[in-house]
Amino acid sequence: MNNSWYVYSHTNPITKEIFYIGAGTKNRINQNRGRNPAWKTYVKSLLADGVFYETAILHVCPNKEEALKNESLEIQKIVSTGKSILNRNCFKEPGNIFNIESKKESEFLLHISEYAKAKRTELGLTQAQLSKRIAVGRRFLVELEGGNKKSMRIDKINKVLNFFNAELGIVVKK
Repeated sequence: MNNSWYVYSHTNPITKEIFYIGAGTKNRINQNRGRNPAWKTYVKSLLADGVFYETAILHVCPNKEEALKNESLEIQKIVSTGKSILNRNCFKEPGNIFNIESKKESEFLLHISEYAKAKRTELGLTQAQLSKRIAVGRRFLVELEGGNKKSMRIDKINKVLNFFNAELGIVVKK
């Protein structure tokens, strides 16, 4: 690409889910330099499985401001559907972390852990196979199924649970 600004996506070729939206010029779409730690971890897990992410240019823009505006709109579109994305400003939003602080909460997470593991094994899937299908890292599945991590992202827990047609949420008592 020349010096034009553009908005681009990185997509998991197995799940076909966009995991990153960016704005840049020249060859930014293909560069690994300056990526956030979540992006690096995710791409490393793909590469370990012999998979390379797909790229696409979503918008060509006349200037940086327009590109950043379109980048933000594309991110909002994805996040508004309940899907997670690895952009620096999206993966640790307030209220998106489930912190374990009591024995009761620890038992609650253990129940989710046992459920997720039972459902995965019932389907005959390995942790590696499930992580590819739902675009979460295998390490996250290991930690979730282990039930001993002190904090976890609710959106990632729901990504696992949604695969089994369930979700973590708030139920208002009547």
